[in-house]
Amino acid sequence: KTLWKAAFQGRPDGANGSSTPAIVGDRLYFVGSSGAYCLNTADGKVVWHTQTESGGVPSSFLVTEGVAVVMAKRLVALDAKSGELLWEQKEASGNRSSAVAWHHGGRTYVLCNGGRNELVCVDLKTGEVAWKAPGGQISTPVVFGDIAVTYTQDEKLGLVAYQLSAGGAKQLWSVAYKGRGAATPVIHNGYVYHIGGDQAMCVELSTGRIAWRERVKAEINSPIVADGKVFALASNGRML
Repeated sequence: KTLWKAAFQGRPDGANGSSTPAIVGDRLYFVGSSGAYCLNTADGKVVWHTQTESGGVPSSFLVTEGVAVVMAKRLVALDAKSGELLWEQKEASGNRSSAVAWHHGGRTYVLCNGGRNELVCVDLKTGEVAWKAPGGQISTPVVFGDIAVTYTQDEKLGLVAYQLSAGGAKQLWSVAYKGRGAATPVIHNGYVYHIGGDQAMCVELSTGRIAWRERVKAEINSPIVADGKVFALASNGRML
């Protein structure tokens, strides 16, 4: 049963139209080719619409502590209630990776992979850059406590884990990884799972030891873990 349907003016954007919607409470946030939107989940009516410079983006909203953050050519923070621009950070550039929250020392930071081969840490409230580390490209980082794991298309760095602090990021380990895959890793029960670049891999979070590695035809989509299994689309979306 269709509860409601909302349509807006825009244009087909291909991969740039692949932003995933976010639902927080009774609000739905997404990015279309004509900007960022917040809708009421009950009836689909527009709460606010804010024009973004880049139009449609693959990046998806992070909504936390009343702030909606998205990569739209640069990292942009909007007021979650009104859509008002709070800040933008040009040093965190890109439009494909999504931002994730990291809570540390009573503060909330935003981590994102920038287009300048950098993992960038930004203060959620001020938008100021706290630190940068090698990383970047288009995969979305994942955070577990004070550890972040991200996949970069730097073949020597590959899949990399960092110990995070307010002053910077210390590399714990990295696994050289060749391939164009942009999938986001998953952390589950002390292990990191990543599927991309024509292979699936499981790495011990604390040590970087490879538990297993298999050949698969999967490049971009991100896996989920459920029921003791890792699920992902493969063969360009033709196979689960």
